[in-house]
Amino acid sequence: SVIEGERTMNESTYGVAQLRPHSRDQVRIRSADPFVAPEIQPNYLADERDRAELLAGMQFTRRLFAAPALARHLQSETFTGPSAASDDALLDHARSTGSTDYHPVGTCHVGSDDRSPLDAQLRVRGVEGLRVIDASAMPTTVSGNTYAASIMIAEKSADDLLRSRRKTIFCERKPIGR
Repeated sequence: SVIEGERTMNESTYGVAQLRPHSRDQVRIRSADPFVAPEIQPNYLADERDRAELLAGMQFTRRLFAAPALARHLQSETFTGPSAASDDALLDHARSTGSTDYHPVGTCHVGSDDRSPLDAQLRVRGVEGLRVIDASAMPTTVSGNTYAASIMIAEKSADDLLRSRRKTIFCERKPIGR
């Protein structure tokens, strides 16, 4: 509840998110100069399946909040608003106000094919001594926050690096004396 002057207002916020969108973004290098920012086109809602899923989520949430158990506690819908009555209006609202959840993954993903920039040890193909050890190595996003998965990737990679380093040190040892 929010206290406004002498009256109490009941408020609720909801959000609809697609954890596994079908639309694909594009990042293009614009210059050989590393200080020139790349061109980034997120392509939100470019795929019809994404529009259908988002619309279904928005419609479900409206039905949920219209149910008697919740509706009696709410005065009106304010953000999307009653003017967004059609599917097209809801999608227009989503396009104008929607954004990323800031959990990008897969920009440098692991795979066994030649198109995958990283091998299973997170080594960048064709660049000796370089690894990518973060969420960009995930082939697809997890259904939730990427923090725990990113920590797991880092810990597993650290273990692998230490294990390979120990093997190198052991193989390079020479007997002392005699």
